[in-house]
Amino acid sequence: MSDPRFRFVGLMSLVDPPRSSVPDAVEKCRSAGIKVIMVTGDHPLTAKSIARAVGIISKGSQTRDEIAKKLGVPEDKVAPESVKVAVIHGSDLKDMDSEKLDEILSPPRNRQRDKLVTRQLISYAYGQIGLIESFAGFFTYFVIMGENGFLPLKLLGLQSEWDSPSINDLEDSYGQEWSYSQRKRLESACSTGYFVAIVVAQWSNLIISKTRRVSIWDKGMNNWVLNFALMFETAVACMLIYTPAIANGLNLVPVKIGWWAPALPFSFLLFVYDEIRRCMIRRYPGGWICEEFYY
Repeated sequence: MSDPRFRFVGLMSLVDPPRSSVPDAVEKCRSAGIKVIMVTGDHPLTAKSIARAVGIISKGSQTRDEIAKKLGVPEDKVAPESVKVAVIHGSDLKDMDSEKLDEILSPPRNRQRDKLVTRQLISYAYGQIGLIESFAGFFTYFVIMGENGFLPLKLLGLQSEWDSPSINDLEDSYGQEWSYSQRKRLESACSTGYFVAIVVAQWSNLIISKTRRVSIWDKGMNNWVLNFALMFETAVACMLIYTPAIANGLNLVPVKIGWWAPALPFSFLLFVYDEIRRCMIRRYPGGWICEEFYY
């Protein structure tokens, strides 16, 4: 300093950290599917640092300028779809019209890229949940066959004899003889068991469909329409199976109550699997697990 009235003594800085409860609040909002936006008068670099500290900017997410610096290209050359985070200075914000703001805050759906039925949804429905449900059905099918004397290995290569009306002395795994009509009734019982297994698995499937990110334990079971649907689904299944006129028309047979049980472990597995999936999505928002398993 050239002014002799002032003497340099030192520098003083002030740290004003966010409240400790903010990261948890941000995580809860994000887990509920709420987009969190921070409005501040701080410098953009300061705002970006705070946003990362409280979880508004997820780990691994980059702003346009960071992507441009990483690629070594001008910011206007960065593909818009690769930008997941925006930090906008007030001077830029005031010059934006409503259309530009809508594009930043809620980009319109790209019909070529943003599909209503996505790869993740197909994988979830058929490759994950559907696969577990099919295992429940096949397991119940083989349990009923086994209890009646036909162990799985015995069933291999047995179809031609099984379906032949002329064979009325087909032996099972224990040497018992089965007529054609007895075999077909057992086959109907196994098909009914498969149907029962799908109903049991759907109990969990319906419950886990309540939320895509939040834990069921946090969400609760206060949706009484859904609770009624669980009971109604079971009642309809029982009506179809145990009402003779309806069962005969659908080629179903009344099954033992105990044959509802083999599918229960798979129904429980569905619930546990999806709880773990949602937990990982909440813990690593924007990460690989979220990209691949969030539909």
